Amino acid sequence: MFVHNPNLDFDYLIIGHLTRDLTENGYRLGGTASYAALTARALGRNAALVSSFDPQLDLRQLDGITIHNHPAAATTTFQNRYTPAGRVQTVLAYAEALTPASVPPAWQNIPLIHIGPVSQLVSPDLLNSFPDSWVGLTPQGWLRQVDSDGLVGLRSWQSIVDWAAEADAVVLSREDLQQNRDAEEQLAKRCEILVVTDADNGAFLYDRNHRTHITARNSTELDPTGCGDIFAAAFFITLEETRNPIKAAEAANYLAAASVRRTGLDSVPTAEEAAWIRNNLKR
Repeated sequence: MFVHNPNLDFDYLIIGHLTRDLTENGYRLGGTASYAALTARALGRNAALVSSFDPQLDLRQLDGITIHNHPAAATTTFQNRYTPAGRVQTVLAYAEALTPASVPPAWQNIPLIHIGPVSQLVSPDLLNSFPDSWVGLTPQGWLRQVDSDGLVGLRSWQSIVDWAAEADAVVLSREDLQQNRDAEEQLAKRCEILVVTDADNGAFLYDRNHRTHITARNSTELDPTGCGDIFAAAFFITLEETRNPIKAAEAANYLAAASVRRTGLDSVPTAEEAAWIRNNLKR
């Protein structure tokens, strides 16, 4: 359940690695943690972030977000290339692992926790480290494996099924599940709430294994990077505020569709988009 405590300074905590993403135009700040934290702030949350990165990393785009860093010699770095067959991703560097010990003791009772690994270097033990909090999970990084050349590939969904069952809600994509509908349905049986996003096909919400299709919104895609992270953060936050999974998925779908019209961290919700959510979906 969600716990509301007005004495807490923060009401949303994202745990995951900030990244340096190498694009054709150079490096830019990325990672689930950055997109999710900025989405939370846009939706009125006082967000905190736990990560590991090189202290020289330029964090100006995260101004206003409180960050606890487990210092590392390098920042987790990805090269992303988009092809007709999908994204090709290569790991160029890793920061330090994140474990329950990485979280400041004063942050143990933040009511909404979002665990967002982009690699295997986020401990699944974090799922059981917040007994008084509601925990959302985007397990994309746990479904990734890296070969000797740094090329990122997919792992079986079965590698995360027990961990996913520990979360209060899980958001991932059909790409993460290698387009395996049977895997989706089996995972839904283990999760209280599961959302599977599927690009132009919208999203599929499983609420205690009851399936609802959330229709995609028309949008001209410029850059899909971070779209799923924005969807997940918006879903978790709106679910807390409405207690309605369908409304939460519709809100997340709206913001994700809007995000692909912009590039990089500029794709996080605008003030106008956040206002649309408040006016149309939180009644």
